[in-house]
Amino acid sequence: MYRCDTDACIWQVPVYRAVRVNLVGNGLTSVLDLGCGNPQKLRAFIWPFIDDIVGVDLPDVIKRFEMPFGRWVEEDLEKGDLNLNRTFDIVMCADVIEHLNRVDKLFDVIKRHSNEETLVVISTPDKRSTVGHPKNKSHVKEYTEDEMRSLLEKARFIVEKVDHHYEPNATLSYVDNVFVCRKEIKNGK
Repeated sequence: MYRCDTDACIWQVPVYRAVRVNLVGNGLTSVLDLGCGNPQKLRAFIWPFIDDIVGVDLPDVIKRFEMPFGRWVEEDLEKGDLNLNRTFDIVMCADVIEHLNRVDKLFDVIKRHSNEETLVVISTPDKRSTVGHPKNKSHVKEYTEDEMRSLLEKARFIVEKVDHHYEPNATLSYVDNVFVCRKEIKNGK
């Protein structure tokens, strides 16, 4: 049995739609969702098209849901220890990075589960669109598009595309930057 939060499918909808478009349009078959939260978005947007779905989040989050699909892994992404011994067609992280102190550990996990073909989709609120809002106490650091691009490139990701999506469902609306990238491959690694 699964718990269905009524607002679970209103956050980051454009991110999950973008992942679905890439899955269907490119014949991809596997998704790793880091910081998946309530898996209702995976259920609504991804599961109808593929079965190979792995969601990762903190133990207290994963324990709140029992879903009849996918694999659910309890892990603190800031430790960087996650190793599923495989790669995925898409590794996604929707509005999670701004909650982390150790972004480098998240990037280690992403790289460990990526190959040269893997699409990496990372979204985060653009801090320019949150100016004037009360500070979200769960956000460790917010990024502008340029700051996030620089962070990704420094971590050796090749940014292929950046989309901007208005998130009207928040108490105070904001713009989400969605980065589509691949890990940089050097010397076959």
